[in-house]
Amino acid sequence: YAFEGEGTEEKPWLIKSAAELAILAANARLNDKETTYGGKYFKLTVDIDMDNKEWMGIGGAKVGSDGFPTTDTDPYLFCYFSGHFDGDYHKIYNFNLATTAEVEVEDKNEAGEVTGTHKETKTLNHQGLFGWIVGATIKNIGIESGDVTFNNNNRSGLLIGAGRHGFLIENCYNKANLTVTSNAKYVIIGMLISSSWDKWGDDAKNFEQGTEGVYKGKWIENCYNTGKLTITMNQTDAKSEFRIGGIVGAFVGDSPTLVNVYNTGDIEITSNSAVSTGGNARVGGIAGAFLDNCYAEKVYFKGNITFTATVDTARNYSNIGFLIGNTSDGFTSDPDENNEFTLGYCGTMTVNGETKDVAIGNKTFDWIKKLDDIVLPLAENSTFLAVAEEEPEPPVVTTEEPDDEPATPTTEKTETTKAPTAEVTNKPTSTTEAPKTEEKGCGSSIGVASVLLIAAVASGAALSIRKKED
Repeated sequence: YAFEGEGTEEKPWLIKSAAELAILAANARLNDKETTYGGKYFKLTVDIDMDNKEWMGIGGAKVGSDGFPTTDTDPYLFCYFSGHFDGDYHKIYNFNLATTAEVEVEDKNEAGEVTGTHKETKTLNHQGLFGWIVGATIKNIGIESGDVTFNNNNRSGLLIGAGRHGFLIENCYNKANLTVTSNAKYVIIGMLISSSWDKWGDDAKNFEQGTEGVYKGKWIENCYNTGKLTITMNQTDAKSEFRIGGIVGAFVGDSPTLVNVYNTGDIEITSNSAVSTGGNARVGGIAGAFLDNCYAEKVYFKGNITFTATVDTARNYSNIGFLIGNTSDGFTSDPDENNEFTLGYCGTMTVNGETKDVAIGNKTFDWIKKLDDIVLPLAENSTFLAVAEEEPEPPVVTTEEPDDEPATPTTEKTETTKAPTAEVTNKPTSTTEAPKTEEKGCGSSIGVASVLLIAAVASGAALSIRKKED
């Protein structure tokens, strides 16, 4: 299929309909080096209404598999996306994800000879709007609405299922709610992205390492979540583990960085799992696990976390925190121009009926504070991260179906006047009015750090200390 454009930064391939977005998703699962689109550029030109139809992510793991390819001959070696995707500030409405897919399985006789085939239904892992990314850049796109249900779908999130080696997520948000039921040995879930793994060069299967234009860092900036996460775990394995976060389940490997990131979505977890000796029991309002020379600035959680174990009540659940469940001594931040650190939280946290007040489950840093309230500087009502000069026109919905049946059924909205109308940079522009926020278990007064944060944004001083790679 020939997308309009040339796939370059100056003339990106244009995604002009739901059908074309579905074609991109299907192509990224073809196990072809060319359709990983390493270093190539795409731009979305319309809002998309998914109409609650089940979506298979752009790239993703082998159907029924919960892991990455293990050999150079693995039939799903290249089923990922490595390009640059610019949503151009468009939005996804009524979002939903597929949880299973049919695959064709060979029938064999006692001699091992193929005698025919039959279809089986398998679980989908690495699910999200983007299922599996390697060295990709995803920016300027928001999931505006949806109620998504996972059933044993692992390493999955709403915007991105899983990232490997490197990626940049910038100017993105999620407002959809997620409900998860899982008996998997490892439950790894995040509202924006489930997990990141591996450094560049960790193994010989690092095929994108030499591709020009592929992003080599691990960076999430100017992103937020407001959707609620509800999880019920029914694990039976004696070494079961979980890493769950309001933004990312496990953000590890090669200096992962969070800048201007917040979550206001409540997290409610019920564990009916059997007694386990597994070490990773991590939950955070931002990240379940945040490791390996990690860095964060202007990161906030405002909401409520509830964790209840009904069976394995004697397990150590200390790695549950308002911001991060588990981190390392290498976790750093930097003060702003007023010599104030910009990490904070407010709300309530209850673990097995006991009220907790812990920023990070396994560590104590005196520069992370509980605040009376947090007035978050990032835009609400899906105007992304800058303030529009004028109110945009509401999107016009069309019932027109695409001419070609998409690989995954969707419908589309016509192109609309998008917000913001003002020029948008990758830093919030100034505003003289603080955005309104919903009261969620916090006091009505504005915390000192919030005032400083708003002032920093208004003065244009939202530059991060750690340098982002080009």
